[in-house]
Amino acid sequence: MYAQETENILRESTAAFKNAKLSTYHTVSSSDSVRPMLESLWHPLLAVFSIVLEEAEERRFWNMCLEGYMSCVRICAFFNMELQIESFICSLAKFTMMEQFREEITDKNIECAKALLNIAKTDYNSLRSSWIHILKCISRLDYLHIIQSGIRTDAELFGTGISDTEIRCSEI
Repeated sequence: MYAQETENILRESTAAFKNAKLSTYHTVSSSDSVRPMLESLWHPLLAVFSIVLEEAEERRFWNMCLEGYMSCVRICAFFNMELQIESFICSLAKFTMMEQFREEITDKNIECAKALLNIAKTDYNSLRSSWIHILKCISRLDYLHIIQSGIRTDAELFGTGISDTEIRCSEI
């Protein structure tokens, strides 16, 4: 019964596609229609990019998602859409895994950090309150560099009485 119903649905769908009119495409010369479309699509776009970026294992999928993030931020910056910029930047910053050291940093996290820094480099005037996420990422990268190089940390230099290990453990 299930197989028969599936065949009926498939047959009806195929017939509907065959009988459908050919789509017409309209060319628009101004950007007036882009903002309303982006206002209605930014949330689903963000969901798709973040889900695919989280679950994808192949680098080509990461790159497509990161290009999508960067393009959306650039378009939102053009239209001064601060909430949307903040959402895209915050989501991308979480994929860098720089805000918490709970997991091992992978190539995907590094690519996300590169994309975040690329956005900061190209759209710096439009980021406004989103800069906090980028600056946290930069700060964590610097902190990781300090740990790796063996240079004394601020806690050791200024004698707070808290060791570097305790600071790292308290962040986790």
